[in-house]
This record gives sequence, structure tokens and C-alpha cells, in this order.
Amino acid sequence: MIAAFILIIHFCATVYAFVKYRKEGIGEGLLAVAFVVIIFSVGWTVTTMISKVIFPTTLVAGWVARLQGSPISRAIAKELTVDTVSLLLLTLGEAVFYYFYLQGGKGKVKTNRQEGGG
Repeated sequence: MIAAFILIIHFCATVYAFVKYRKEGIGEGLLAVAFVVIIFSVGWTVTTMISKVIFPTTLVAGWVARLQGSPISRAIAKELTVDTVSLLLLTLGEAVFYYFYLQGGKGKVKTNRQEGGG
């Protein structure tokens, strides 16, 4: 469920990128979608490798086995996998990346130089 929610968020972000850059042309919109897909694909691969090192499968399996008490802990145990952790790391990393990437164009102030004429 958590993984599906994160994937839906990424789908919405892809649609947003297409709509935002489509104003400049269909080619720009498709290029924005390709950029988001490439960042997602490469990012998920990298965060999966990182999460497998940080959260080894035996550690996660042992922790999940201890959570089998209440219904809430069983639900968390079903949802907490290496893929979910890697998607959470990816989403956090992408949020920081896109924040600074999209902010880059807004921070610059254009100055108009007026030529002095006589």
C-alpha cells in the first residue's frame, strides 16, 4: 500500500511535469516526462542498493517477526520491505533534488541595462 501510494505520487509528478512544460511545446513536455522517468529509474536502482546495505533482509525479517503481536504491527510488518524503504529514500532524495533544480531559475534576477544616450 505504501509502495503503491509512492508510485501514484510519482505518476502525478510526471503528469505535472508534462503539463507544465507542454506550454513550451509537446517536445518539451515529452522531454520533461523522460527526465522524470530516468531520474526515477536510476534513483530507484541506487536507493535499492543503499537500502539493502543499510537494511539487510535478515535484519528486516527478524524485526518483522517480532512485530507479529497487534493488528497494527502486522500491517506495518507486511508493508515494511526493502523496496518500500528504497522508495521512501528515493522520494526524499527526489524532493530535495527537484526543489533545488526547480528553484534554480527563480532565484536569478534579471537586470535591465539601460544604455545612456545623449
